[in-house]
Amino acid sequence: MATAAQKTSSTHRTAVFRGAHKLDILGYTTRRRLGGADNTVRSRSFDAGGFLWTLVCRFRQKLLKGVTLASISLELSRNETDEAVVATASIQIDDPSGTGRWPAAEWHGEEPNVFPARSSTAVAWELAVPDAFHEHEERYVDEDADCLTVHCTVDVHREESVEGPTSRSCLVSTPPPPSLGKDIHRLREKMHRCHHLEASCVEYMVSNPDVYDAVEASEEYKELDKTCPSYINEITRKVAKRAVARNRSLSSSSSFGDSNNRETMSTSRYNPSAVMIGTHEFRIESLSALRKTHNVLGQYVETKFQVGGREWMMMVYPSGERDEYKEYIGLFLSPLIHDDTNLKASVTVNFIDPSGKPSYLSKFTHIYGRKCDKYGWPGIITVAYAN
Repeated sequence: MATAAQKTSSTHRTAVFRGAHKLDILGYTTRRRLGGADNTVRSRSFDAGGFLWTLVCRFRQKLLKGVTLASISLELSRNETDEAVVATASIQIDDPSGTGRWPAAEWHGEEPNVFPARSSTAVAWELAVPDAFHEHEERYVDEDADCLTVHCTVDVHREESVEGPTSRSCLVSTPPPPSLGKDIHRLREKMHRCHHLEASCVEYMVSNPDVYDAVEASEEYKELDKTCPSYINEITRKVAKRAVARNRSLSSSSSFGDSNNRETMSTSRYNPSAVMIGTHEFRIESLSALRKTHNVLGQYVETKFQVGGREWMMMVYPSGERDEYKEYIGLFLSPLIHDDTNLKASVTVNFIDPSGKPSYLSKFTHIYGRKCDKYGWPGIITVAYAN
């Protein structure tokens, strides 16, 4: 009896899929003037490693610097797979002049972050704003375009085990002619059961046109074509289908390094052209006299002004808006909305003392709708403090 030695091989590799995204924040100084309450800029979704990601920039008040870019987060929209997503990330903010006078402000994550499997909601990973940007913010803002550009690179790491082709050494004797057809039929059945081997062979034939040509020119291939033409037709169809899928994948991403690394690049732009800023001053000459004429809870005086082509109304309740706030001054604002538009507004109120210095400051951010007639403070300041 002839004996055969079977040899198999497998390869373990780490594939890196990169997504590079550029976020242009236009109207950067305008964004800083909006204050630190709910002051967020989000990029559009971008792809890295077959997952959707979003870059989130948050602005906050900082001591001695005012409102500035305080944090950058990376959000994984969702992960519907059974595997955790392992990713590394980096942030880069370049000198907008393009002269290279100042080095790029950079931050690189030292350790990868693991995003959980089967997460149906967004999962955030807080990165860091580069120290160089914090120290010299003015260097990295394009004053002419009033724009800050943030580059984010995301590398998704995947562990893969690739099963190699099976190598066999065997002694073959030619059977009598009457049993040749049966033996070939049994061989074909065995080949159909070797799905992993077949898949590896198809992938190998697709990898390079020269490989396919060499296989097709071999005597073994020609013999199989004569004896099992239906099987050859099936293999040819699978090779063609895999080649189309491979070409589509390569056309949607550009390779870097070796063929296991893929990189996609995208850009989004935040344009605050719809952000309108207005300032209105409402002066009350005698609060005590006003409280005498408006001494009933719920009574208010109003003033109207325009911001961004829309009429606003400020209502001041000198004797309180309701009973529990009768020793407070209430203040509410309301835009005039005639349709189903939602209007997001960030409001800052300053109470000025007689010397002209700001003595009290309060802020809120609210989304007004048609059904919301007013929003503000039922007790923004005490009557005693105001006097």
